Amino acid sequence: MHIRKIELEGFHNHKKTTLELPEKGLVVVTGDNGSGKSSLVEAVSWAIWGKTLRGTQPGGEEKTPCRAALATDDFLVNRSRKNGKSSLKWRPSDAEKTDWSTTTEAKNALVSLTGDHSLWTKARVFSSHDAAHFTLATDKERKQLLEDVLGLDKFDPALQSCRVDLNALRAVQLKLERELDILSERHVGAIKRLGDAKLSLGDATEGDSYEKLEEKCSAFAKMLEEVTEEYTTARAVISGLERTLQERESDIQVNQSRLSVLSMDSCPMCFQKVESNHKESIEGEFLKTTETKMENVVALEAKRVELLRDMVGLEEEYHDTRDSYSKLSAELAVEKRQVGKLRHLERAKESAEQTISDCEDEIESTQAELGQLLHEKSILENCERILGMKGIRAQTISRALSGLEAAANGWLSVLGGGLGVTLSDHTVTGAGKTVSTLSLGIANAGGGNGYKGASGGERRRVDVAMMLGLSAVADASLNRGGGTLFFDEVFDALDDDGVTGVVDVLNQLATDRAVVLVTHSDLLVSALKRTAALNVRLSDGELS
Repeated sequence: MHIRKIELEGFHNHKKTTLELPEKGLVVVTGDNGSGKSSLVEAVSWAIWGKTLRGTQPGGEEKTPCRAALATDDFLVNRSRKNGKSSLKWRPSDAEKTDWSTTTEAKNALVSLTGDHSLWTKARVFSSHDAAHFTLATDKERKQLLEDVLGLDKFDPALQSCRVDLNALRAVQLKLERELDILSERHVGAIKRLGDAKLSLGDATEGDSYEKLEEKCSAFAKMLEEVTEEYTTARAVISGLERTLQERESDIQVNQSRLSVLSMDSCPMCFQKVESNHKESIEGEFLKTTETKMENVVALEAKRVELLRDMVGLEEEYHDTRDSYSKLSAELAVEKRQVGKLRHLERAKESAEQTISDCEDEIESTQAELGQLLHEKSILENCERILGMKGIRAQTISRALSGLEAAANGWLSVLGGGLGVTLSDHTVTGAGKTVSTLSLGIANAGGGNGYKGASGGERRRVDVAMMLGLSAVADASLNRGGGTLFFDEVFDALDDDGVTGVVDVLNQLATDRAVVLVTHSDLLVSALKRTAALNVRLSDGELS
């Protein structure tokens, strides 16, 4: 991002300031403390991203009206604040006008063009306050800083999404494996039940006489019914004969009683004398009737005796038939139980066979689903390794470290002092464990004690070299050319040798870009007078 012009109005102590920067070359900004030198850098930050480097309000008070505008090779931007409300307007350099429906839409579109604010501050803005940010950081913080500069945080959403998908697949995998275990147990149980059913079927054979027994038992039941009916009929006939015999015998007794009365000479009722001729007529009639009844009784008795003899045979036949029927019924019941057992075993066998078939189908389907899941899981695990700290990040950081080390040592050779840095992407702990980190080693500084033992000038040389190296790495990672650089009092602590080196560094940087140097060092200003493209003096926000 090459900045061509910076405009400030009501921004900190700038009433109205316009600074036009050359296409390339060194711009030296001097002035007393509080004169508004650093506000030039703050204006760039606020105009594009809506926030200052130090987190302060750009106009002092929140409701103080202020404005900051930039002109770059790629776009024009104007951000203002009035009555506590911010307004952002911007357009590409080759467009006359661009309307954004909301401030948020305009902001997002601008950031997509300029990149992240933190990356800009690390790659394009170097201040005395942040000069030792990399060198004083812990190994872990250095690694995170390098990842930010390289834009590796772009992998975080993909890595997070990958891990979410992996966790979901692992949960489904556990579910499918549990289902397979259950299906396998059911399959084994069904095979055992099938074996038991086949074994029982081999031991228990179905009787061939079941149907015959059933037919024979049915026939005997019919015979028993017929014999019972015949026996019952015979008993009824005998009962009727016996009643008739009783009636005939009773009539005979009545006649005999009447004959005994006739043997008397007078009527027992009226005591009148009975004539002999009448008496003989009645006696003859009674005798004839009695004789007929006696004959009838004899005939009935003979028939009864005959029926009784038949009854004995019928009763024997009835008992024999009943006994045979009972025996056949018992045999049939045994056969029926055996048939029921066989039918139950057959159903158990068929059920076991069906269960085995169903389990095998489900096992095959579940195994296929699990196989597909494991394939997807292996892909996601590879993606996790690639996106994680041991994959593409490690390779990218490893390559970037080589570039960063070479760039930093190149700038150190220009800055002088005989210093050198070494960078490593791993550290071996006291326990012998290799830990992924980013360690910094400094040669020829502080009598062998590294950065902690180094002098202020040595430290600042290392700080500047590392900042410039990070800037080069950021440019390479973004595949962009050099943009406008800002140095805010970074070199003010250097000695004469350091100043000489800085002059060479700044002049090299300014060959293809604008380099804005804010400084209090008269020595540095004097050394740069001959090569500076622009010398700017600020006093109470007034530029000269």
